[in-house]
Amino acid sequence: MSRYLFLECIQYLIMINKILTNIFNKIFKENIEKTKILSGKNLINNNIKNGSKNLNDYEASIFSQWGEDGIINYLINEINPKEKVFLEFGVDNYDESNTRFLLFNDNWSGHIIDGDLQNIEYIKKNYYYWRYDLNAYNKFIDAENINAFLKSKINGQLGLISIDIDGNDYWILKEIDLKFFCPEILICEYNSLLGYKYGLTIPYDKSFIRGEKNSNIYYGASLKAINDLCEEKGYFLVGTNLNGNNIFFLRNDHKNKFKQITPEQAFKKAKFRENRDSNKTLTYNNFAENQKILSDYKFYNTDSKENVIFKNLKI
Repeated sequence: MSRYLFLECIQYLIMINKILTNIFNKIFKENIEKTKILSGKNLINNNIKNGSKNLNDYEASIFSQWGEDGIINYLINEINPKEKVFLEFGVDNYDESNTRFLLFNDNWSGHIIDGDLQNIEYIKKNYYYWRYDLNAYNKFIDAENINAFLKSKINGQLGLISIDIDGNDYWILKEIDLKFFCPEILICEYNSLLGYKYGLTIPYDKSFIRGEKNSNIYYGASLKAINDLCEEKGYFLVGTNLNGNNIFFLRNDHKNKFKQITPEQAFKKAKFRENRDSNKTLTYNNFAENQKILSDYKFYNTDSKENVIFKNLKI
């Protein structure tokens, strides 16, 4: 065998190996996810049998990060949203998200948005993208473009909206035309380092990217800021997840089914440690240490309508 023919055979074998590996990985991933769905369904159904009114008793993570799958499933079983369509912002590559179990288990339709094109391309290559009514969009959203973009993609009302963009969450939520989309369930991320006493958010910066120019823990808004805004828009607070990063709201017409709670009652300190140093390395700081890092950072007070310095507040 000539050297040229030998090299050609090697290249061919490498190509075949790559194709087979990709096929195996896809089949393996799909089978693993089928098992996760079945196990998750059994766990969630068992939780529902307990009859508890505490959202945290229903927490279960199948594809969500902290237990949101179980809470969402409980809420939709209780209120049975008219529209079986969701919208989720900031999904990364969608391997871990708040709505994926809703897509798989309940066969909802959905719209997901992420600012990274590679994430959207990854999603569109996955097996589930053709199996379900899922629409993935690459868009860096801001307060100025959010409504025009959404209305160009979504023609009707929604059952659920989940917002987690690690930055201008408050300002995006403020601009979304909820009267048009009219979701029955609203999920928003909050930054528990900001406490529950004050309405605080990062000042609006159209090009804000978490951790790019500042601490990785400087982002988002406080539970009170999000709650006050949602109340203005016709929603009431029903709880937060145990890990202290997501808030759950229902539309006001469901007040006959759920008790409204206050930000103080719902607040939970996050235990996850996300701060990174200037080299992007995790520091593993605790809650108090992270709050100290924020001391000199500027926030916008949604109550007084002015910028404030974090250390001047009694959090």
